[in-house]
Amino acid sequence: RSSFIFLIDAFLYKNRERFEKTFEIINAAMISKILTHGKDLVGMVFYNTEHSPEPKDVEGISDILVKKNTAVFLPLKELSKEVVDYFLNFNGGDYFNFETRYGCEQGNFANALWLCTTMFKRSGYKLQQNSIVLFTDNDKPYDSSQEFQIYMQKAKDLLELSIDVNVIPMADEFDYEPFYKEFICTVQDNPLDAFDTPDPQEERELASDRLYRLNYRKRCNFNLTWSLGPDVELSVRVYNMHKSLYYPKSIKLFREDNKIVTAKHSYQIGALDEETHEIKEPKYCSAGDKAKVITVGGEKIKFSEEELAKMRGPLPPELKLLGFKPISAFNPNNFIKTPSFVYPTDDVIDGSVKLFRTLWEQCLAKQKAALCVMIPKRRANPCYVALIPTKKSEDEREEVPTNDGFLVVYLPFEVDFRNFDLEDKAVPELAPENIELFKKLTKKLRRKYKPSLFKDPSLKALHDNIIRLAFDFDLNDDDNVMPDVKLQDERIQQYVDIITQKFGEDLVVTKRRRGEGDDGSPQPKAAKITDDQITREKIQELIDSNSLERLTIKQLKAYLQQNDVSGISSAT
Repeated sequence: RSSFIFLIDAFLYKNRERFEKTFEIINAAMISKILTHGKDLVGMVFYNTEHSPEPKDVEGISDILVKKNTAVFLPLKELSKEVVDYFLNFNGGDYFNFETRYGCEQGNFANALWLCTTMFKRSGYKLQQNSIVLFTDNDKPYDSSQEFQIYMQKAKDLLELSIDVNVIPMADEFDYEPFYKEFICTVQDNPLDAFDTPDPQEERELASDRLYRLNYRKRCNFNLTWSLGPDVELSVRVYNMHKSLYYPKSIKLFREDNKIVTAKHSYQIGALDEETHEIKEPKYCSAGDKAKVITVGGEKIKFSEEELAKMRGPLPPELKLLGFKPISAFNPNNFIKTPSFVYPTDDVIDGSVKLFRTLWEQCLAKQKAALCVMIPKRRANPCYVALIPTKKSEDEREEVPTNDGFLVVYLPFEVDFRNFDLEDKAVPELAPENIELFKKLTKKLRRKYKPSLFKDPSLKALHDNIIRLAFDFDLNDDDNVMPDVKLQDERIQQYVDIITQKFGEDLVVTKRRRGEGDDGSPQPKAAKITDDQITREKIQELIDSNSLERLTIKQLKAYLQQNDVSGISSAT
C-alpha cells in the first residue's frame, strides 16, 4: 500500500489556464489510480492560501494542527467513487468559490511539507511508499538565505522518512537552478552533478500516469548476497526491468445488497462412518495440525509442514558465481522470463558498492558476463542466470533506458527448448530478386516500436466500461496502435506496381452461394425422408455420409422406441 499527496500552490489560481491544467492532470491521475491501485491512499493539500478552511471530511486530520497559509482539501484516504465525485464537482464548477474560501497569500513552504509529513505519519497504515506531487510555477519559493536553509533541512528530513517529492512545473520557463535542483537532489540523496534537468512539458504529460508508474528506485523485488568465492561476498538488490499490467480480480456480490461475498476454507477431522459416510465428532484442524503422509514399503511415513518446507527449499536465497564467459555466448532474448536488473547496496555488507563497481568495470573492459546460480527466495527452485554488464543510455529518448549495472538474463534448461521437425517440409523455390523486392516492401511498412503506445485492448475495454458505469463519462484515449493506412499506401505504391507487373493482379474469388454446384448451376434439394423409409440400413447410410441431420428428432425418437431402446426421456 502506497500514499500520495497532491501539494498545490494556491497562486496558480491567478493564472486560470495553469490552474485548470493542474486539475486536469490530477483528474487523469486519480482515474488511473482507482483503476490500477485502488487500495492506495490519496490526499490533496493547498499551500500559500490566505485561509485554512476545514475539509468536508475531517477524519484522519482532526488531531493535526493545520498551520497558517495551508489547507487540507482531501484527507489521506483510499480512493472511492464518492471521493472522485467530490473532486469532479470541485473541478467542474467555480472551484467552490476558491478565491473567497481559500484565497492566496505568500506562506512558508516548510509548513506545507510539515503538514504532508504529519498526514503520512497519522494515516494509520503501514505504507510502503510515500510521495508528494508538487504543482507550482514558482521556481524560487524563498526570500532569504535563512528560509533556504530551513527548506534544505526539511529536504533532509524527507530523506530520513523515505518520502519522495515529484515537482510538476506548470510554467514552460521553469528554472531548477535557484532552489529545486538542490532540493530534489537532497531528497533523493543524489549528487548535484547527477541531476538531469527535466523538460516541464514532458513532466506534465507524464504526470497523469505518474501514480501507476511508481518510483522503484528504492523498491526492489528482493535483496540477495552475491557470493564470489570463499569469504568474498557483497549485497545486491534485484529490480524489475519491466512492469507488466495485471487484470483486476473478479469478486462475487450478494444479489440483495451488493455486498462482497468472502469465502473461507476450514478443515475438519474425525472418524468416518462406513455406513453413512459421515464424520463422527468432527473438530477443526489448524494449519499446524496438518501433515503429509506417503506409503513406502507398506509403511506410512509422516512429514510435518516444517519438514516439507525444508525439503522444498533446502538452499538459502543467494546469488553464487560459477565463472565468466564472453557476452557473445549468451542470447539476451531467450523469452524464458523477463530480465531483471542487479544493483549494489551497502545496507547489509559495507564496501559492496566499491567491489561491485570494480567487477562491473572489469566485465565491461573484457566483454565478459558472469554465469551464476540464483535462488531468489526461500522455497524457490534454483535457476541459472547470466549477469551481462550494461552502461547508462546515452540517448535520453529511448523508451526503455538502461543504467550502470548488470542485466540478469535467465538461461533456459533443456526442457525449455521446443523441437520442430522441419526436415520433411518442402522448401519453396523463390527467385532472389523476388525475395529482395518483398524485403523492401516490408521495410517500408515498419514503424518505430514504443511500448507506451500499445495498450492491452481487453484491459482497456474493461477500464472504459468501469469508468463509464461509475462516473458516466468516457476516457477518450486515442488509439495509436493502428497505423496510417493512407501513408502506408503512398510508401509502397512503387513496389505494388512492380509486383502487379511481375505476378499480375490477384484473382477475385467470388463466394459461391449455398446450393450451387461446381458448374454454378443450382443443386437439387434433397428429398425429405418419410417415416416408412427409416430402416436400420438407411440410418447407417446417413451416418456414413455424415448427413444424419436430415432426420428429425421426432423420427429418431420413434425409431428408438420401436427397437425397445430404454432411457429415452421426454426432453431428448
